[in-house]
Amino acid sequence: MQWGKRGQVFNLDISLIKISNVKIEDLTPLGSKKVVSIIIVNYNGLQVLPDCLNSIYKQTYQDYEVILVDNASNDSSISWVRQNFPAVKLILNQANLGFAKACNQGLSLAAGKYLAFLNYDTIVDKDWLTPLIKTAEESADIGACMPKLLLLGQERPLINSSGGVIHFLGVSWAGNYDQPDNGRFEQKKEIAFASGAAMLVKKEVITKIGGFDEDFYMYCEDTDLSWRMRLAGYRVIFVPRSVVWHKYNFSKGKQKLYLIERNRLSMFLTNYKWKTIALLAFPALIFEFSMMVYALSGGWFRLKIKGYGDIIRDRKKLKAKRAAVGRLRKISDQKVADIFVDEIDFSAVNSIFIRIINIFLKFYWRFVYRFIK
Repeated sequence: MQWGKRGQVFNLDISLIKISNVKIEDLTPLGSKKVVSIIIVNYNGLQVLPDCLNSIYKQTYQDYEVILVDNASNDSSISWVRQNFPAVKLILNQANLGFAKACNQGLSLAAGKYLAFLNYDTIVDKDWLTPLIKTAEESADIGACMPKLLLLGQERPLINSSGGVIHFLGVSWAGNYDQPDNGRFEQKKEIAFASGAAMLVKKEVITKIGGFDEDFYMYCEDTDLSWRMRLAGYRVIFVPRSVVWHKYNFSKGKQKLYLIERNRLSMFLTNYKWKTIALLAFPALIFEFSMMVYALSGGWFRLKIKGYGDIIRDRKKLKAKRAAVGRLRKISDQKVADIFVDEIDFSAVNSIFIRIINIFLKFYWRFVYRFIK
């Protein structure tokens, strides 16, 4: 599936010859099959990558390959991998292409029936893969599974994410972030999106929906992937018996906020039907105005405006994306939105302003939901 003239977004027809400015080492021989391909994107990860790879190679499940996509690291992480884990297959980019494109590169060369995407700052439990695979095999309509993500380096177990949460305006966050892992998060359930820090997807499903949106570069690419997956009729499942630890710290850098806001708006305009967008236009405009005020007070107002410019500049590509999503669509916006929430409730972003606007958003959503098709 190819969108746009540049063929960079949701294009998985990538042969070894077509990947330019990339050095590929130790590829799986043609015809060799693995059940799982573990794909890790690396950028100067020498301080955390060893713990990640050590945990992977100590796991009980053995039918896997590891593909490491390096985004032009300038530390010695790649030489360390060559020396200590020669079985790892390497894709070496000459520039930092971002998380989404690097994941698609790994995907395009993966031999596995299942693809496990892992952040390089994670440590996996020795039995993390088996529950994910068993859950994925329970039903043909399960497209992705996500383990319980715990915060690494804490004195007591704290949740990084018990499943991604999506607000009806496209805002997304890690569910139950920073909450104690005290037995409340042990139920397998359907979730809105699987975190890109650790998730298992069926290769045939992610290929069908076109992979990660490379225009996102990073942030919200996992939200968008799961949203499209669910539009195509697949479920995303949280599997608490699978455990992964993540060295995660929520930050509010200006560049990060710019990318999150731009990508959120892109998702909103791409994945909803026009009628749904019209029904949500009023709260969306209020939220945009509020975010501009927040950006102005936070010193990233120009970046917020730049995000609008990016959307306008790429409007033809956005139109093509909407058409592709339309071809994928198997279920209605209302069905997808069944699992969306009506208030923003992320512990790392808590303010009086959020609490006030939540009152309006909750009432509006309850009114307008019945009209969404």
